[in-house]
This record gives sequence, C-alpha cells and structure tokens, in this order.
Amino acid sequence: MGKTPTSRESPGPGRGMKPSGRRRSGKRTAPPDVRERQRPGDVERAARLVLRTDGAARGNPGPSSAGIVVEDADGKALSRMGRLLGRGTNNEAEYRAAILALEEALRRGAGEVALMTDSQLLAFQVKGVYRIKAGNLRPLLARLRELLAGFECWEVLHVPRSDNREADRMANRALDEQADVDG
Repeated sequence: MGKTPTSRESPGPGRGMKPSGRRRSGKRTAPPDVRERQRPGDVERAARLVLRTDGAARGNPGPSSAGIVVEDADGKALSRMGRLLGRGTNNEAEYRAAILALEEALRRGAGEVALMTDSQLLAFQVKGVYRIKAGNLRPLLARLRELLAGFECWEVLHVPRSDNREADRMANRALDEQADVDG
C-alpha cells in the first residue's frame, strides 16, 4: 500500500506515483491516439528526453502559439518547433505546448521525460500543489496527465524564463510568421 500524497508530493494521474511523478511499476503504453501515429523508423529513438516548452498569447485571449525544444539527456537539441494554436489564453498555450512536447516524446519512443516550463501555474497544477480554478484548463490537465502516464519515469519542473529562451523564441517566431516553424 502506498502512502497518501502530501501537498508536497505529486498525486500524479493515479495511484502508484512517487513524489517526483515517477511511476513505481507497470507497463508503459502510449495513449491510443499517439500510439496509432507511431511508425517504426519514423524518428530517432531516445531513452530520456528533456522537453522545454513555452506558450504565448498576444491579447490573452488572442492568437496563441507553442514553442518546443526537444533535447537528449546530454542537452543536445534534437528538434525545435513553433506551432500556431489559434485563439486562446496564455495558460491554455502553456498547456498545449506541454501536450505537443509529450506527444513528440512518445513518438520518439522516450521512456523518461523531464518537462521544463517557465509556467509555475502549469508545473504546480500538474504536481497537485495548485488547484485548477479555470474550467478551460481541466481537460488540458487531464490530457497532459494521460500522456505522462505513457512514460516509465517523468518529472515536471518550473524553470526561470532565462532557462527557457529557445522555446520562447520558437513560440514567438510562430506568432510573428503566422505559421508553424521548425529549426
């Protein structure tokens, strides 16, 4: 029997979670909609990935975008992407950036992920430290937790904006160019 999570521990998407969000045991399976898109040899496989994400909205709500940088365990950038998201709030964009990054990590076959975000709200809501007051974020948090359950080990970390510059650059580039961007 596991202990009941305290306010400092992440309750995660279900039982059997350690404080950092790592699952104790169990078979790793991607959610059906991600698993179906995986194709052998599609992308380079990685055991552990670092996902740097940022969401942006001009107007709040207004045009929004996601910036994502996928790095290997040594910090080498494997991909950079900026994606237009349509109209939304900044918090919605932060969540959607994290969701897109986790979907990419599952496509790459990652067993472990470290999700780095400069959104304290997102990091603390995932960990269960903050409650969700805005109803529009509930389905996004549910989807994020569903994706996290597809990894053997995961952590979500709040980082300073200065440590997330590249993801921020990709999000703003997508908004400036009004197009999805890579590079």
